[in-house]
Amino acid sequence: MAEDTKGKWQFGFGLSYFATADYIRSNADIALAQQVVGTGGNVLPPVQFVDERPDINIMNQASIRDDFKLDFKASYGLTRWLAIEAAASYMNAPVGNIEFYTKNSHQGIAGQTDTFLKNCGPDPFNPSDCWAWTPLSSDDVKTNTFLPVGTITEIPVNLSGLIRFRPESPLDPYIGLGFGYIIANLKTGDEFNRTAAFFGDPDFRVTSAAEGEFTTNRCNREGLPFDVGCTNFHPDALQANLKNTWEWHAIGGVDYYMTDHFSVYVDARYVWTSGSVDIRMDHAHQVRFAVADAGQLLLAVQGKTQPDGSAPYDPNDPNTWLLWEDIGVEGNRHFHEICPACQNDGYLETEDKNMSGGLDERCENANDYCEDEGVLYKLLPGSRDVNESLKMDCPACAHNNVFDTEDVNQNGYLDRFVVYGIDICTTDRAAGNPRCKCTIDPVTKQCEFPKDNSRVTYIFPEGCPQNEIQLSPFPTLKETGCPPFPPVDPSTGKRPTLGNTGTDNAADTYIIQGGRIRLGGFALGLGFKFSF
Repeated sequence: MAEDTKGKWQFGFGLSYFATADYIRSNADIALAQQVVGTGGNVLPPVQFVDERPDINIMNQASIRDDFKLDFKASYGLTRWLAIEAAASYMNAPVGNIEFYTKNSHQGIAGQTDTFLKNCGPDPFNPSDCWAWTPLSSDDVKTNTFLPVGTITEIPVNLSGLIRFRPESPLDPYIGLGFGYIIANLKTGDEFNRTAAFFGDPDFRVTSAAEGEFTTNRCNREGLPFDVGCTNFHPDALQANLKNTWEWHAIGGVDYYMTDHFSVYVDARYVWTSGSVDIRMDHAHQVRFAVADAGQLLLAVQGKTQPDGSAPYDPNDPNTWLLWEDIGVEGNRHFHEICPACQNDGYLETEDKNMSGGLDERCENANDYCEDEGVLYKLLPGSRDVNESLKMDCPACAHNNVFDTEDVNQNGYLDRFVVYGIDICTTDRAAGNPRCKCTIDPVTKQCEFPKDNSRVTYIFPEGCPQNEIQLSPFPTLKETGCPPFPPVDPSTGKRPTLGNTGTDNAADTYIIQGGRIRLGGFALGLGFKFSF
């Protein structure tokens, strides 16, 4: 009889539904307190940190999706009740979705004017004051997404021993144990690859980072040497890794013989394995990155006014440069009163013969520098080499005990451009910015502002020195292209404190919840067998 499988071969084909038992658990509802319950007079200690993601994220179960797999089996009956079975399967299933949370911070700003302040530079569009500004609370654009990882292909090959309980009956239940090897491959999806490429850009720099449940900082992250940098670093890749692995399994099922050579079966299998899809960012299963946001302000460059009224600027064409230390702005008014010929000639005129940043006015011997003798040294823009300079007589500069120089900010260069920050909300880039409240003109498609918000607000560019103290030490200074210092407030005798574009910087946040998804799980199958 066919149901007595001793000395017989069976070949089977079937379809089973496989459910992965493991998934990545979210930390979205975590809250951290740094005291023990009941200490410090607190029944419950205060919370220092709450995960920024919505708590509902804990309902997400990133896993290998349940799916069908094809099964192929071959067995041989060693005895009436014992058989050995070799099997192989094929499954292709999606993997995901992992949590990917971002917070993009935009610093709000508002203009602020003071009557004693002067213009940032010659600007017909800004006849009023333009130096100071007031930062407002930031506008945060939060995005909570679930990122598909890709598609996994599994081909498990295994060997099992089966024990049959009713070897002479058409209805023949069995159980079994075995082991095998899972050949697996993971193809990451386009969305995952785009996200990985975003973090892989060398210009992506992290200000600070935490991993795990945000209790371990990046300095102690897994697999890195002790002396690795902890701030302003480029993180390692976002990766999803998978390796072939061994597995163990248990089987329970039943064969029902329709004829001597044909039967149908139903069986259930549970697979244990250490193999997994391992999703990491910067070598950690979960990271929280803080990234410095360069702000939403523009830097504008003022070029020379052309005959057609335009003011183009080309950094490679000196004819378009508006040299703000060469045009008689407020900061060097005194110098251009004594040397009108120095204006708009494209040279840096200065008494500073040795480029030390100060006036060396005594000549006790022939080797000393005499820099108050009525001689100006003319240097081309961008030069600090006195050997390249030309001499120019300036009788009004002689022996007046004043450091006569066109170099208003005393950095050793003729700074080339009128440069200043502009509030982006007053430019054509305001359209679509969530913190710029404006209407779109149906014809021009540009952002139109109410009259009370139409004036451009200027601020100091980030990195520009705001007072003389910030210019030292002189030998290390470089050309800045920064505006001149604002004038002294006559009521206080001091220069005002200025905001700059650096104040507009904020910290953007990125949270990636990776983890390990084990390949094991439960399968319920149905198929048929041929006996020979």
